[in-house]
Amino acid sequence: MRPDPYLISPSRFALYSECGVKYRFRIKRYDTGLSPSTAVRNVRKAIADGAVAIVDEGTGVDASWQIARDADVPLAVTYQGGEGLIDPAKRPNVFRIAPTDHGMSYRLAEYLIPKKLKVALITDDSSYGQEGAKALDEAFSQNPGSVAAKLTVRALTTFPGVTAADVRAATP
Repeated sequence: MRPDPYLISPSRFALYSECGVKYRFRIKRYDTGLSPSTAVRNVRKAIADGAVAIVDEGTGVDASWQIARDADVPLAVTYQGGEGLIDPAKRPNVFRIAPTDHGMSYRLAEYLIPKKLKVALITDDSSYGQEGAKALDEAFSQNPGSVAAKLTVRALTTFPGVTAADVRAATP
């Protein structure tokens, strides 16, 4: 029986016990550099190194989930919350261990709308940013008057360059 990937700690080594049998895991880190092709190489290397589970922030899931599936290795997504990453029928080895964009967006709307604040929703033009924008649109659709502006910035910039003047200019 494979150990539960959720029990692996971020320390260098982790211990797991199943029916009196103790397992010791070595935690290895691979950096994708936010590159799907690097993520694929990392998943292949992790599997070759004997990985029993892979925890990924989500960048390379579209490109690497089949490699992990073919090796019978679960792939857990920790960061990207788009609905499209997790599909139990199509990707049975991919799991989410972080809140979805949907859940976070609705929680944000539930928190801000009663405060009668006007918010600017700023997302980027990456697929991740656009899935987040969709979730925010749905969450704030019940009270669109709470949204002062919606702005999209270019992805992968260190500072999106959005100023208060940009928000004011986008406000109807």
